[in-house]
Amino acid sequence: MSRNILIGAIGMALSVCAGASITPTLDFGSPSGVGPLFTFTYTIAVDSNEALSPSVNSGCTPATPCPAGSFFTLYDIVGLASPSAPANWGSTIQSTGIDPSFVSVGDSAAADNLTFFYTGPAAPGPLTADGFSFQSTSDLVGQIQYAFSATSNGVGDSGRGFVAGPELAPVPEPAYLPLIAVAGLIGLALGRERLKQLSN
Repeated sequence: MSRNILIGAIGMALSVCAGASITPTLDFGSPSGVGPLFTFTYTIAVDSNEALSPSVNSGCTPATPCPAGSFFTLYDIVGLASPSAPANWGSTIQSTGIDPSFVSVGDSAAADNLTFFYTGPAAPGPLTADGFSFQSTSDLVGQIQYAFSATSNGVGDSGRGFVAGPELAPVPEPAYLPLIAVAGLIGLALGRERLKQLSN
């Protein structure tokens, strides 16, 4: 549990360092549930110099949000399922994330991305919103990337950072690797003994 809290704190620090103005935080630093699906729930904070603006305009639908407007994307979510957004927000899943302007994020095609986009009336910060959630087949907490788009003083603003999210279970090492390590240690010990004998 303390590991999860530490990871969450590191994620928040990295987000702040990245200059993020919409900052998601994993509630309680860990997911809820007992499996096979685990629920990750987030709260976002919007800075005082930011504002949320609707991202669904003429020609856009909840399934295809406009790049303009306020949204944030969580990248490379392991075993992503069942997103849920609070009032005045929508969500969409993509294999290639919806990136804000002028932001480049490493994105693996092997895992899906989740975008939450704002659909309500213009709302100035500071503010917080909660209830952003999804389910994952992983209950392991690591770091995932996110990116956001908002409005700062009437001008589009964007950034990126890291936040706690689901990660893959570590791949177990092949059984022969410990054997090689043991053989190496035995070899070192024998070599050291041999050097002692030669020096006497």
